[in-house]
Amino acid sequence: MTKIGERIKHLRKQLGMTQTELAGEHMTKSMLSQIENGKAMPSMRTLRYLAEQLGQDAGYFLGEDDGQGISELVRELETDMKHKEYAEIVRKVQPLLEGKLPMTLDVARMMEYYAEACFHTVHSGGEEAIRKAVDIYERFGLFVESAKVKYMNYAHLFSHGKYGSSLDLIREVRREYEQKKIGKDTLFELELYYAEAVSLSALGMNEESRDVMLAALTLSKEQEVYYLTEHFLRMLGNNYYESGDKEKSNEYRRKAKLYAEATDNKVTLAYIEMSEARIHNREGRYAQALELIEKVADLQQKKSANYWMELGIYYYNTGHDEEAWDAFGRVVMPETAYHPLDRSNLYAADAYMARLSAKRGLMSDAAKLSARAYERVRNFPLNYSKNFIEETYRLFHKSE
Repeated sequence: MTKIGERIKHLRKQLGMTQTELAGEHMTKSMLSQIENGKAMPSMRTLRYLAEQLGQDAGYFLGEDDGQGISELVRELETDMKHKEYAEIVRKVQPLLEGKLPMTLDVARMMEYYAEACFHTVHSGGEEAIRKAVDIYERFGLFVESAKVKYMNYAHLFSHGKYGSSLDLIREVRREYEQKKIGKDTLFELELYYAEAVSLSALGMNEESRDVMLAALTLSKEQEVYYLTEHFLRMLGNNYYESGDKEKSNEYRRKAKLYAEATDNKVTLAYIEMSEARIHNREGRYAQALELIEKVADLQQKKSANYWMELGIYYYNTGHDEEAWDAFGRVVMPETAYHPLDRSNLYAADAYMARLSAKRGLMSDAAKLSARAYERVRNFPLNYSKNFIEETYRLFHKSE
């Protein structure tokens, strides 16, 4: 019997609870018996459930008593994470990394928060934090938690353009999760589907990405868990559009908008409306595009890079060259734009400015701007914006 199982069984008997009472609807009596007798390890979700039923913190079952105030710090970090205070998390955790940290659950959770904060603040140290958390979880036999932490490294790989490596990692984590899971963690499975779909699309594997997203929606429906649903619907709409299936694209874009409106998710709604504005611009419905561009600025309460990009395209196509030039000049690539499709859309600003330069008779500038855009997207998979950039490049480099 493991220390975890011993403590659960001891405390259950002390409180006069039967296995059936403690298991409740969360698990079977047989599963609880296996945990108590050391034949199975609970996932963190199950451990937290058992701890709550037994009136303890989860750390009690893992023998945590670090004497360094880490438990209290973890509670602070949890609040910081909810409020997206990533720089504050880095500030609080960094001084502790200079000393030797105990191998406790709270330290593993602290490392998780720190790794995510490093990613959001573009700070080094995230990968090492992930390794530390994995070591701790595997020490206690919490292999599903270990798999979840490894998954965090997907964001690091993806943000550095290592799309193939990020896909390999997701599939490795999925295999490990399937082999070692206890019970079903639908939220985590949907996260894996999301990461796999994004990685596949970044590699230009649109059909495979689409299949993964459809499988995710099937799982959501079966389990009645609609986590990330609006993102899958939105991405499917864009996927079908890039693939030329406008009927399917319209269907999923409509569903995505209805879902975002029903859940009052303004962030997702802004993404959806900007995608609609982009399509209106591409298909010559400029008045509708402008209306949505301004609507998104109101929803986001700011003028983003995508705002200036689509506004520039609107001005370019309606003959307002000076306004278009000014708008394209305001397009700055966000630090959080990692996907080749998103980057291609914004890099196209240089291609438009190249064409505007040519209209002014500045052919040397046109050649330079078109070449810069071309080099930036050269290794990206084919998409609408990359096509436009390549066509522009050929206009001003015909002899090459």
